[in-house]
Amino acid sequence: MTILDESSLCETLDKFNEAIFFGRKITKKDQSAAAKWIAARHGLPRSYYGTFAPTDRDYKNGIRLFTGEKITSGAGVGHILSQEACGALYILDTPNAKVGAARDACAQNLLDQMQASWKVEKYLPFGLYCCGTCSAAMWRHMNASDKAVAAKILTAGVKQMQSYRDGKGRWKRFSFYYSLLALLEIDSKAAKKEMQYAAPVLERALKRKSGDDKYALRRRALAERVLSKV
Repeated sequence: MTILDESSLCETLDKFNEAIFFGRKITKKDQSAAAKWIAARHGLPRSYYGTFAPTDRDYKNGIRLFTGEKITSGAGVGHILSQEACGALYILDTPNAKVGAARDACAQNLLDQMQASWKVEKYLPFGLYCCGTCSAAMWRHMNASDKAVAAKILTAGVKQMQSYRDGKGRWKRFSFYYSLLALLEIDSKAAKKEMQYAAPVLERALKRKSGDDKYALRRRALAERVLSKV
């Protein structure tokens, strides 16, 4: 399948995530084209702290995450798409020096911003960044990366997530399905515990009739995968 859409970084990443999530084949040609296009967006105007710039369409219309949540703030669009793009480039693993250099530079830019925020520990503890949705995007990037600090970030972040439980199977601050997508990808006991905590909500959701749009279908598939893992 063709995943590159030059009008939208969000749409390109959405197609990539769909292919990965459902195990659909992406040709080497399409992998390379998408990776090079994403890499070329590093440091362009309106990028988030010099990372991968969303397109005008992304900023104008806002974005929807893979699981359907809407993001409309400019900072949220820029940050989340950059975290997602970095993670995608690690997974694509395109053997191209420019792509690798852009990915590493963007990853360092993001890490610099995260570390700056963690210095104010009273405001934002290590392992979280900005809001719950931004934190989940960061976890997805870290889980795909090869950085030594990634495991520490994931361990601390998921531990912090437990403190945001609302007692009803969800979390305050965190987007429910997008956070579960991140947790599903993290191979740890702590992540499994959070998925177990959310299991009753997912079981009830699967009993209800769901829509047939792509986000409803993805959420249903995600719920089934989470429940099969816990």
